[in-house]
Amino acid sequence: PAEYYYTIGAHCCHEELTDVVMPKIMDSRVDSVVNDTVTDVAMRHFGFLSEDSSVYDDKSLHGVDRLENAMKVQSEDLQKRTEELTVEGMKCSYNSDYALYTYTDDLLSYVQTTDVFLGGAHGTRLVTPATIDMNTGKLLHLKDLFAQHPEWEKKFQKDVDRMVKALIDEGQVLKDTKVRLTGEETYLHVINRKDGRDTYVVMYSEDEILPHAAGVISFGITP
Repeated sequence: PAEYYYTIGAHCCHEELTDVVMPKIMDSRVDSVVNDTVTDVAMRHFGFLSEDSSVYDDKSLHGVDRLENAMKVQSEDLQKRTEELTVEGMKCSYNSDYALYTYTDDLLSYVQTTDVFLGGAHGTRLVTPATIDMNTGKLLHLKDLFAQHPEWEKKFQKDVDRMVKALIDEGQVLKDTKVRLTGEETYLHVINRKDGRDTYVVMYSEDEILPHAAGVISFGITP
């Protein structure tokens, strides 16, 4: 076909964010005192409060320490269990990492990056950004931003078009490639600690919108 339109959900790789989000993780995170009620919303979102996964929850910890510990313990457990598997004589592997970018009374935004090998020619990187409204526990999408700021939709699409053109000019994608935002994409919300400005990062992982060799594509937008 003459044109390719991609209307995919959002995944991401936090290692690829340095060209999009200038502040480092610790510089981006907002200083705040987060109470255990807010932490419970995040823990519930990750499933850490269910009976099957409560083993990951250390209630002696509080706030962000409790959440980050649960993420770490779960990742180590899944890694251990996956490495016990083999597929066609090949040993499987699993490595997952969470990076918290924003954690306040109102907002949690993070990236999960998972590298997994379950046989085949190469492994797979499963990467997911998410921003959660801590007052409601709702996972937010671009359409939620557009509902509050309708003028942002055209601006976001314009910025995406410009970045795709850069990929075309570099020869990484076909000249008629287009990426169309649907509003269903999840995103990473980063608050710049220096000037308080918000940046929204939409990301596509390997094989989502381009061939595997193209890697992860990230679009950082600051309205």
